Amino acid sequence: MNYVELRGIFVNNFILYDDDTTILLDTGMLNGVNYIGKQLNKIGRTFSDVDYILITHGHFDHIVHLKKLKEKTRASVLGTQEEQIHIDGKFPYKGINRVTQFLEAFGRLCFNYSPVKIDQQIKYDETLDFFGGLKVIHLPGHSIGHVGFLHLKSKILFVGDFIDTRRRKERFPPAIFNTFPDLFPSTIKKVDEMDLKGIISNHGPKLSPEEQLHRFKKFTKKYFNK
Repeated sequence: MNYVELRGIFVNNFILYDDDTTILLDTGMLNGVNYIGKQLNKIGRTFSDVDYILITHGHFDHIVHLKKLKEKTRASVLGTQEEQIHIDGKFPYKGINRVTQFLEAFGRLCFNYSPVKIDQQIKYDETLDFFGGLKVIHLPGHSIGHVGFLHLKSKILFVGDFIDTRRRKERFPPAIFNTFPDLFPSTIKKVDEMDLKGIISNHGPKLSPEEQLHRFKKFTKKYFNK
């Protein structure tokens, strides 16, 4: 599987590519659009070669450059219906999650953000027929429509912000960002029972997919007191 990890200060995103297809998985944050362009050039691609922009979820750090990238690439934006309200900046945060609402509102001002509409609403368990087959895996908890993308040939799952397996202590995202934390147990169980060779998360220092999966398995045992 060919992919490039675009490393950022707060969040990472990815370029997935093969002979036929170029995909941006989420949009990054502080590194900006020009950085993405340079990374595309390193693999012999340009913005015009990007076919799809896949969105794991609509939190601001994953979609801040969505409009600019859509304009530059003319690529189709794929995401779940439930995440459009996050992209629009209209999600009704409550309780401790209002901190996230404030941070995202501030971010939209700083980045002169404008929302875009999802071009193709993807469905849970749907298999996208490009890049060797990408299966949409529903991973709710961080948000209700949060998804991962399973590369069927390599059995590697891009997990978005479902869990951070790349720090010294494996953990969920901070509580202020998790709008449906009661769904985490069933999501953990689902991923734990999948036949995977590796996982890749969007946050933390760089580790191999195999090591991230190993850390996730350790986290699972502790979580369920196995």
